[in-house]
Amino acid sequence: MYILSDCAIKMPEKTTVYTTLVGLLNAKNYNCGGEFVEMMVRNFKEALKGCEFENARIMLRFLVDLVNCHVVSAGSILNVLDTMVEVTTEENVPQLRCDWYIYAVLSSLPWVGRELYEKKEHELDKLLSTIDDYMGKRGEIGRAHV
Repeated sequence: MYILSDCAIKMPEKTTVYTTLVGLLNAKNYNCGGEFVEMMVRNFKEALKGCEFENARIMLRFLVDLVNCHVVSAGSILNVLDTMVEVTTEENVPQLRCDWYIYAVLSSLPWVGRELYEKKEHELDKLLSTIDDYMGKRGEIGRAHV
């Protein structure tokens, strides 16, 4: 499983191949898929703590693509994405940090957007609305400094 995790990070262009493999493993052995997701989430948190932001973004993309293989539920991924977007509503958070979280979420949506739209349309709209609100405020802040 560690090799598969490393491959997912070092060869992000093959994300769908690796998520499909995890999906097939999960279909044969449900515990295998769960353990893999737990390991990826742990690695994702460690990458954030270690300031390995590009690796964290790639891991997030991998995790959201697991929705397409029925390894992770759309609701669970929406919770993760909501939690990441909530950073923008916290007080005294540097704009760069907020921008990265929004960037990571938006860059992962092409891999899962259709599934989220079909299964959790209202929740996806809420997430996008929160992002839109942040971008509107960010624009006002940026213009004030010019």
